[in-house]
Amino acid sequence: MKKVILLLALFSSVCFAVEKGKDISASDIAHLRLHTSQHAYASIQKTALLNVPDLDTECSRGVFINVENDAEAYSTILAAVMSKSKVKIGFETTKKTPWGDARYCELTYLDLIN
Repeated sequence: MKKVILLLALFSSVCFAVEKGKDISASDIAHLRLHTSQHAYASIQKTALLNVPDLDTECSRGVFINVENDAEAYSTILAAVMSKSKVKIGFETTKKTPWGDARYCELTYLDLIN
């Protein structure tokens, strides 16, 4: 029983160890791109890319977000970019774009910082 609990604890810590966070300012953001529902490739449709060069060794270009599933998060990103607010972004280093671009990681959270 102790071995099972130990294995579960180790597995849980490994699962959460891939999420990272980083404070960024408006000057760190190179651009924000939105792929609309009219994009030629279905896997790219309704996906936004927040280009933050050198964000992390595993996410060298920045983060992505599915706009359809996370409309509130996308709206918050837009507000932060437009107001030039400092933000902290969280990202999942093992989740790459639906089209397989390993330079972008999935956005998991966004904190607005005053």
